[in-house]
Amino acid sequence: MNYVGIDHHRQYSHITLLDEKGKVVKSGRVANLRRELEKFLQGIGKIKAVIEAGRSSYTMVDVLDDLGIETTVAHPKGVKMIAKARVKTDQRDSYKLAHLLRTGYIPEVYKRTRENRSSQRVLRQRAFYVGKQTSVKNRLRALLAQQGGRDTRRGRSGRESFHGEGDERAEESGFTGERGKDGGGASEDLSSSGGAHQRDKRFSRGVV
Repeated sequence: MNYVGIDHHRQYSHITLLDEKGKVVKSGRVANLRRELEKFLQGIGKIKAVIEAGRSSYTMVDVLDDLGIETTVAHPKGVKMIAKARVKTDQRDSYKLAHLLRTGYIPEVYKRTRENRSSQRVLRQRAFYVGKQTSVKNRLRALLAQQGGRDTRRGRSGRESFHGEGDERAEESGFTGERGKDGGGASEDLSSSGGAHQRDKRFSRGVV
């Protein structure tokens, strides 16, 4: 049995291959391409692999599964607690993973199926867009409330709730320009008194 430790990155992975006695058989950087991985592992024999759980690590897990390689997903924090290293390099990390797998000390996490991960992606995207939709709705309601617009949740307008009493008082006092009970409003009275004042002024100038 051979043991493979994979330090996975977005564009490449560093792979270290150990035999049953813990001797390094092969180690190197491999591009994250199926053909490159097959080329690196060609002629090795039976293999067990381990990779730390990460954002894109399951892409490598799927390729390894397709190649028929038994793969273990390791908990990153658990690995760090078991094997602390002052100097961290890709080569050291991949060797550490392979060594822990060979000795049986890998802190394993649940390896999710492709169907499970696909459903999770859909649910996460839905939750994201629902949150955005709620945020936009709340922002629009806040803007409407500031402008005295209608709040559809309560079935009443912000103007009615904040300024309704003031508008009624204005109507009663005649400052809204609407006609009162006597057929005239305060605005009309002011305009007529202003006209009379102008006529009186012109008349006084003519007399002089």
